This record gives sequence, C-alpha cells and structure tokens, in this order.
Amino acid sequence: WSLFSVPEYNLSVEVPTYSTVREMDGEGYQNVWKTWFDPSPVYLSDGKYTTQNWLENLIGTMYVNFYPQIIPSKAGCDMNCLGEHYISVNIFSNSTNQNLDTVIANYRSGWEKGNVAEDVPSTNLQGDVVSKWGMNVWNFEASTPGGTTRGYVLIKGAYIYEVRYSLASNPSESYQIALKVIDSMKFGE
Repeated sequence: WSLFSVPEYNLSVEVPTYSTVREMDGEGYQNVWKTWFDPSPVYLSDGKYTTQNWLENLIGTMYVNFYPQIIPSKAGCDMNCLGEHYISVNIFSNSTNQNLDTVIANYRSGWEKGNVAEDVPSTNLQGDVVSKWGMNVWNFEASTPGGTTRGYVLIKGAYIYEVRYSLASNPSESYQIALKVIDSMKFGE
C-alpha cells in the first residue's frame, strides 16, 4: 500500500498495488488504482460545475479510482460492469463554521433542487449520522434514474468533505479492498 495525500487540505488515503485482470467478449483488460487531485473545479459556460455538487464553496476533488487501463472495445455496459470502483472526495470551504446538522440540511436542500421530480421523490436521499474515522459523519444513499450514489459528509477543521463512491461488488476480494481504501482515509491530520 502507498499513501496519497493532499496536504494543503489535510486529506490522505492509502492505496494498494492490487490489480485485476479480467476479460470481456474475449478481450482482456486490467483494472488498476489511480489517484489524483483536481484543484480546479471545472465549470460550464453557464457557471455551473460539470458534475453536480449539493454544497457551496467547492475547492477541489480527490479521485481514487480502480479502473481499466484500456477499456474493452465492446464495453457498452452500466457503471461498475467492468469491476471498477469510483471514489471521490469533494472538499468544500467551511468558512462560516457550519455544524453537521446545518451541512446535512444544506446538502438535502441542494440535492432536492437538483433531483426531485415526478420520478424522484425526496425520500430517495436517505442518511443517518454514524461514527466513522473517529468522528460523527452523515452516511447517505441517493437514488436517481441514473443510479445510486453512496457516501459520507463530514466536517473537520476549516473543511467539509463529501466522500462519494460507487463500487463493483464483483469480484468480492476487489470490493473488500475498495472498502479498506475508504476506511484508510484521514481527514484533518
């Protein structure tokens, strides 16, 4: 395992050298772990982010993905069908010193504005405050026609962190390793 860190935002994660070799329609591919930090949120011409965020003051995103080095030419399947894992940590400024209850309410409000419609009720965003990483965090699950996102929201120091993930359940060894990667994250240290 090796350490990937974003020291200016007190964030780190441990990533294994683990990889898998798989096959789709006779074409082999290898999934490997890749980490990077994007300090520049990408905006569209209308001033919105290219990916939806439900909180304000996004600073940047750390990505920790387990993904094919080369995507098979016949891969036309749903997310995680190639055994990949997507983990991202959005970092937001907490310059107004919000507490977790306020952040949860703001997250829910932003999510509902962006998603609630005839086919997506507000009950599709559910969560509970749980203990993880030695602190209280909001463990959430959001379901939309595009899929289900799971994650955590937490506050540490001057930052709000939103951990989002989508993990392939197969092979199970890979899934268990991805959970260990999430558990290895450190915030505010």
